[in-house]
Amino acid sequence: MLLIIVSGTACVQPLPEDQDTPPEAVPVATGKPLIHGWIPHWEINAGIDTMESYPLFASVSPVWYEVGAGGTLLPVGGDRDPLIRYSAQTETQLIPSIASFDHNTFSSLAATDEQLYAHADAILAEVDRYGYDGIDLDYESVKLEDGPAYMTLIRTLAEELHAREKLLSVTVLAKWGDQVAYGYRPETRAVQDWTEIAVHADQLRIMTYDFTYQGATYPGPIAPESWVRAVTEYAIEKAPREKLILGVPTYAYEWFQPQGSSETLLQFEPNGLTNPQSESGNARSYPFSTVERILAEYPGESVFFQGEHIYRYKRSGEDRVVVFTDPQGILDRYRLAEEYGLAGISFWRLGEEGDLYSDLSSYLD
Repeated sequence: MLLIIVSGTACVQPLPEDQDTPPEAVPVATGKPLIHGWIPHWEINAGIDTMESYPLFASVSPVWYEVGAGGTLLPVGGDRDPLIRYSAQTETQLIPSIASFDHNTFSSLAATDEQLYAHADAILAEVDRYGYDGIDLDYESVKLEDGPAYMTLIRTLAEELHAREKLLSVTVLAKWGDQVAYGYRPETRAVQDWTEIAVHADQLRIMTYDFTYQGATYPGPIAPESWVRAVTEYAIEKAPREKLILGVPTYAYEWFQPQGSSETLLQFEPNGLTNPQSESGNARSYPFSTVERILAEYPGESVFFQGEHIYRYKRSGEDRVVVFTDPQGILDRYRLAEEYGLAGISFWRLGEEGDLYSDLSSYLD
């Protein structure tokens, strides 16, 4: 049996008893966790197909915006109307996501108060123009020195969105302890104070995936169960359960050994913290429909590890390892959110998932 090692010891502080909580834009749901999903801007039609096949979603978040230099808001993707219409017809909340992956870009908008508030105004103008139900901030790279500006933006948007009876969602990198030596974007994780964010935001969406990220040298787990539990237990010490949304991956990563290569690249590394960055290129990323085709067309050997499959096979002269979850794994993640009393789960990503939600759909019927 393989064992996963999660480094670091959580050092948590209780929520202050006198902490004021802002009024909610909408009542917090009780009972079963709600289901949400992000949709990449290049997969909008495929995302709608998923919504039609599996009418499970309380909200969807198309990634329709990126942050440009100086805080400009850059629309990405094509026609918004089909998803706007479908969401309205199905009474699915539409909460578009704004993506930012460059800390220098955020620094440029945080350089002056004028630029920071202009950025907030640009976001609010889009909410007003399209009648969105809210907005999701997915700012994944922020310098430590820009932490105060990041929190000012969240507070400003929360106040303005709640005045409009709209929602603010904030997507954050996973954390599972205050003393963990995070190798990937440690400053961003320090900036993203979950307790403080939860005071203002309606949803705290945790990226409980990419424990082994796409740029790692060796195959490893994407969202191993013990790690997901560690993140969840850290989260419920930091923020109210009714605001916590557990991120769930629907994608697979495939590592490969190029033909003729003498380097051994396919040994499984269970600890994402010690998996070095690849010098030969990123792993391939696949939707589950591609995994289904691989399993049907290419014989191989599979090992089950912490809720995920490690499938070894050969194709086009290459030895390959694909790591993925299956319908049972999706259901297990939902049950984990249920077990901890969380507000919901959110899938990255919708589109081309095949039968991945079949067990979850049956469970909820």
